[in-house]
Amino acid sequence: ASSPATLMEMRLALTKAKSPRVLLIADKGASIPSDLRQVTYFLRPSKPFDGADQFLEQIAGWFQRLADDLRPQLTEEPSRLLELREYRSAVISAITLLEIVLRDRYDVISEPSSKLVSVGRLINHMMDLQMFEPNTVEKVKKWLSVRNSVVHTQQQVSAKIAREIVTGVLEIIRRIREQ
Repeated sequence: ASSPATLMEMRLALTKAKSPRVLLIADKGASIPSDLRQVTYFLRPSKPFDGADQFLEQIAGWFQRLADDLRPQLTEEPSRLLELREYRSAVISAITLLEIVLRDRYDVISEPSSKLVSVGRLINHMMDLQMFEPNTVEKVKKWLSVRNSVVHTQQQVSAKIAREIVTGVLEIIRRIREQ
């Protein structure tokens, strides 16, 4: 928030987004206008390397809190899209959600790795750990195939198939979270 134009953009962002989703970063010693004081803000160190670690930790913590707040919405998105009859989007959203949950779980049960692991490999790994039954793995592989076709072609998805995938994925996620 170092210029009038930046402050105007901040106010515009606040009219379009909820206040907790907006972060103001200002120079140390900058005056924060009274109408923006309800916004979370961090003061940037005047010298780039002075206190940089603490400053970056504050920002990372803010993003983590925001992600934690948004996580329930992520879980509800496939069902919301299904209700809107956005079947292609519901399938993509459901499989993406499953992938996120599997990756989180994979990192919990193994050493977190910077190496990207495919969804298929994650599923096989969960089966090896007896977290999935073979018939569940086959269903998920079928659903992945549908998702891939939807993403890479103009293939339509019927309501029945989309509902099967969304409800199946949500059930798998429920079981994973209970373990």
